[in-house]
Amino acid sequence: MTSVLFCLAGRLLGSVTASVLQKRLLSVGMGTGRLWLVTYGCLLAPAVAILAASRGTAGPEFWTAALLAALLDVAGNVAMASALRDTDLSIFGPLNAFRPALAWIAGWWFLGEHPTATGIAGVIILTLGALWLLRPNPAAGGPDEGAGHLRAAAWRLAGLALSTAGAVFLKRATLAGSVETTLGVWIIGGWLATLLLWFASQRSLRVLWTRAVPGSLATVGLHATVFLIMQWLTLEVFRRTLLTYSFAFFQMGMVLQVLIGRWVLREAEFRKRLIACLVMGSGALLVLIGG
Repeated sequence: MTSVLFCLAGRLLGSVTASVLQKRLLSVGMGTGRLWLVTYGCLLAPAVAILAASRGTAGPEFWTAALLAALLDVAGNVAMASALRDTDLSIFGPLNAFRPALAWIAGWWFLGEHPTATGIAGVIILTLGALWLLRPNPAAGGPDEGAGHLRAAAWRLAGLALSTAGAVFLKRATLAGSVETTLGVWIIGGWLATLLLWFASQRSLRVLWTRAVPGSLATVGLHATVFLIMQWLTLEVFRRTLLTYSFAFFQMGMVLQVLIGRWVLREAEFRKRLIACLVMGSGALLVLIGG
């Protein structure tokens, strides 16, 4: 249990930090495609080193699961970055509360996982808190603003669905191979998929370098480092517990995103978002205690 809590604490801090860095990079004009292609590119050398140091063999089941996970994660990351561009940080994080419900269904269907009644109750509380958070606030703006929130929520939910499907295959790959091998293949597969998407939009690597790197190299490098550590810790948590529980635990860091959104980014509706996060946090705590 101690090792799980250690991995969980590191993953929560990594997730908040990565979201803040993504928000900063997107706010200065870096597109979602550039963001992820450069991020994956920074991780290529560590991925090769990880694979070179990994021991053991990996069969067809591992390779199929790892490559599918990489493809689905790329699509999910692009969708969620598109949502983050038009979403407050204090909304972006708490909306992850839908992911435990999606993981509950996916884990039961594809992995044969069966959470306890207490765990299911915690997941339901998380989902209800997220639904309450999405309630429109008439005083916040007019129809255009409401439509903008709905578009961002749609991108967010699409990203959550894709990344949750990717998590199923990530867990399969981790169980069929190892955390380290899965991480290395996931990085290389993600980079190749992002590169194909980049060229499919008829863009060149020269445009990527001249528009994405100058003035933001340090931030991109920090984002890549945090993302690597966060993904490694994610796989460790996946290996040790049910998929739906993993995502419920990850929600325990959402209060940090609300606080940062208020104190650093000066985002509005602090009270409503904090109360919603406390409700969702109680659901995550219920899963942690009784799941």
